Amino acid sequence: MASLLARQTPFLRGSLSTSRSKQLLLGAFNKQLCPSATPTIVAHLTSYGGQKAPRKKPFPYEKGFRYWNIPFDRVDSRWDDNSKIIVIDGNLATGKTELGKKIAKEFDLLYVPDVTDKDMYTLSSELGVTLYEFDEQLPMKARTCDFERFYTQTGSKQHLERFSRTQYLLFRHKLFRYAQTITAHILSTGQGVVMNRGMWSDMVFAYTLRAQGIMSPQAIKAYQYQYDVSVDYFWHPHLVIYLDAPVSMIRDRIKKRNVPWEVNSPILTDEFLHNMNDVYKSKYLPYMKKWSEILTYDLKESPEPDFQVVVEDLESLDLDNAPLEYEYRFSEWNILHNRDFNDMRSFCSPHNTQKLLKIFTFHPPFEAPELILEGSDLIAYQELVNEDPRIKYLPKYSGHVASA
Repeated sequence: MASLLARQTPFLRGSLSTSRSKQLLLGAFNKQLCPSATPTIVAHLTSYGGQKAPRKKPFPYEKGFRYWNIPFDRVDSRWDDNSKIIVIDGNLATGKTELGKKIAKEFDLLYVPDVTDKDMYTLSSELGVTLYEFDEQLPMKARTCDFERFYTQTGSKQHLERFSRTQYLLFRHKLFRYAQTITAHILSTGQGVVMNRGMWSDMVFAYTLRAQGIMSPQAIKAYQYQYDVSVDYFWHPHLVIYLDAPVSMIRDRIKKRNVPWEVNSPILTDEFLHNMNDVYKSKYLPYMKKWSEILTYDLKESPEPDFQVVVEDLESLDLDNAPLEYEYRFSEWNILHNRDFNDMRSFCSPHNTQKLLKIFTFHPPFEAPELILEGSDLIAYQELVNEDPRIKYLPKYSGHVASA
């Protein structure tokens, strides 16, 4: 699946098919021959000051988008200057949530929080069913190991060693959210999205765990492969806002928000936080810069960026035309036709959950047993969790056993 362009990226791989790669290479070649052949049209983000933007009635994508809807619903009929995906990234406690909500309100965007382990372990919010209630009946390797347990290091060594699997499953849930909430939303409503972290920067956590000796070499290799294959299906965000905070400030803010299992954690050391900053700057941001605009705010002097300055920066950015030094930036969005939009809408539709699950069954990480359940552990999980009537007969049952 990976194209020539995708293979050139050492950290992650882009979401380009071979045919699309040829289009991009041809476009870049023509651009170099005739740089002024076509006029550059710049459409900047528009601030609505907390008011609603005028938009066409949204398509109810929660009910599913099917091919018989195509003749009656075009994506470009709803597209406007604010139809963009913005990601806010940064270390722990850097103010991502607050900034994301402010931007969403100012520019009339949908704010999407990051996936938490609590979201991942909730099997049915309507019935209040979570994986926690099965823990005592499951073998140790099949039990939940959430962030609270991991950060406080409470439990047996065998139990805590399964946190790598938690991180792997968390990435899968983030991918589902990017597909079924973020991508489906922008294509069916025209409303842009501002998201807190998400699947693109999930590998930052994996590499931080590896640097701390928590994730094994086999696990990080399998994790990277699964990541590369999975993100290859989707289009990159238009903008990444990175909040760059020194470790001393992060430590102060962790204490201020006073979550006990963070404040007293033997895991969240200064070394851990330094490693996370390093991975962001050495791996994640250089890669994303090829596909997305990067906006960095240094928080050394202030605990949060001046929001008026942020608004002015966003209004001045060109999120449609790539600069000469990054010729493939925004290219995934700019070469699309309604057919491409509709194919993605169908792929990300809630009724196509099984197609998304197949992304992860192409080559399961059998070489890293810490990431998956096998043998008797998997059988016990299947018989206890998936056969529970509250899960087995859910109307929106999405094959939870496949993600075990």
